[in-house]
Amino acid sequence: MPTVLNKLEIDVMQQNELNDASSIAFKYCLPSIVVIGSLSGEAIFTRGRMGGRYKIITPIDWPKGEVKGVKKMQGVSIDSLDTDGFEFYISGHPTAKEAALEIESLTKFVDERLGPNHDCRFVVGSYSRSPEVLQAIYDGFSGRKTPAMIRNDVVLKAQVGKVNISSHMAFINDISTKIKAPYKVAGNINSYRAMSSCFPAANCCGVSLQQAKTIIREMQAQPQEVKDLVNQEDTNND
Repeated sequence: MPTVLNKLEIDVMQQNELNDASSIAFKYCLPSIVVIGSLSGEAIFTRGRMGGRYKIITPIDWPKGEVKGVKKMQGVSIDSLDTDGFEFYISGHPTAKEAALEIESLTKFVDERLGPNHDCRFVVGSYSRSPEVLQAIYDGFSGRKTPAMIRNDVVLKAQVGKVNISSHMAFINDISTKIKAPYKVAGNINSYRAMSSCFPAANCCGVSLQQAKTIIREMQAQPQEVKDLVNQEDTNND
């Protein structure tokens, strides 16, 4: 049965997190895990051993988005090219034209070099950039090919006053005026309630391994009628 857990994705940045994250992705039918490039080969092997069907996504130019254009791909391992896609952290461009050129060049690289079945995702950096830079990035998406997903930021824990459900919804409201795409939010998704509050505006939530474990534990503790109601509402809004 589909559940809200089908819209949860775990960021795996350390080797000691990989087995647990892979097991959770397999058991609860998570759509993807985002795995640092140095662990790509092991992540692919682990998924194969389990018989998993979740995607493995490689983060590119995290955590700040400092490299511009296709130069972001320099040094990417062969194993990473065998994963199911990338989450590119967009550079902080001062103009929409420059942002659009980077978005277009990375999209073209993935489509032409790796094929259309690879996810081409983007991270905008909504917590660390000025409103002017964010607006230039949002404007840069206008008229571009729809990405596989657009994520707000890579920060998973931050000051609650700055990063919360309201800030997630503000990100979606702002970028949705420029492009309609699947939206992924991350940052202080520390509970089942916080995750559920992101839907249906968000299509996916990015979390740490510990956040995922907490969400699953809290979900399992919910009365069955509550779980059925939440899952039904989420399915109706797909």
